[in-house]
Amino acid sequence: MKLQKKNFIILLIGLLACAQRNPTADVPVIDTSNRELTKLNEKQVIPPKDLLTSYDSTIYGQYVPEVILSIIREKLPNWQLIAPNYWDNFWFHEYKKHNSLVSFIKGDFNCDKKDDYVLMLVDKNEEIAVWIIQTNGINYKNVLLHEFSQLEKPIEYGIEFVPKGKLDYIDLDIEEAGTIDIQCPGIQVMHFESAAVTYFWENGKYSSVQTAD
Repeated sequence: MKLQKKNFIILLIGLLACAQRNPTADVPVIDTSNRELTKLNEKQVIPPKDLLTSYDSTIYGQYVPEVILSIIREKLPNWQLIAPNYWDNFWFHEYKKHNSLVSFIKGDFNCDKKDDYVLMLVDKNEEIAVWIIQTNGINYKNVLLHEFSQLEKPIEYGIEFVPKGKLDYIDLDIEEAGTIDIQCPGIQVMHFESAAVTYFWENGKYSSVQTAD
């Protein structure tokens, strides 16, 4: 009887030892390090580097050919390029493409198979206008296309390239929409998220239609 009791005690001690040897064996371990890192990354969202850039006038040298800059200086002495910081940085970035800016586009706008250049410029009276420096044989012709009010900061206007082809427009006189087929690329002059006018070459001159209101 004493032997059985002794064996029982030994067995009980052994079972207790086994149970305590690895107290966490059946407890799932949750690694929170990745979860916390994810939360940290969600809180610290960093926008693309280019959105943080403050543009300056040197960017024009990357887009506008030197011959066009020379024409502005020589043929349009009262006009000059507008400093990029006059636009909200968001809009300047939004319309910055590989070959155009919110204030500069190029294209064959009169279908003569030569590039023309469209720029927003400001004069000495701080009035803004859209000019086309148009190839004319071996020379260039300056065409005043569109005039704005005086320069204010931030500028809420820009220009955009419009491919040739079908163009939807709005006839404000009869309050109806329509479609025309433009044979050359057009130039859209826009008020951001609001009104827009598109100019296009027709019968030897530039015509325009309202393309947003």
